[in-house]
Amino acid sequence: MSASGHNHFAIVRNVPDTLTTAELRGFFKDARTFKWLSCFHYLHNIDYEMGSRPPVKCCLVSCTSDESRERFVERYDNVPWKNLLRFVSTSLHCRVQITTPV
Repeated sequence: MSASGHNHFAIVRNVPDTLTTAELRGFFKDARTFKWLSCFHYLHNIDYEMGSRPPVKCCLVSCTSDESRERFVERYDNVPWKNLLRFVSTSLHCRVQITTPV
């Protein structure tokens, strides 16, 4: 929770099943450098909502502010994973969805 009392969450979807936490950190290098994230949780959970084959995973991110979350979405939504992680051999694109906790 931020100082203003608001949560700034987003869900990163369509994460290739083979990515590790360290690789995901590398993908989010700009977000970490510019301090857009307060934390992210990559629990290697299968993202059933995407309904794709092979299975994909998701990651919850907490941004430092609404502005940071907007920058995060602009920077990463719909970016092909292989654009920033050259070793990834998939045509999948990162999908970022703004969310609020229940």
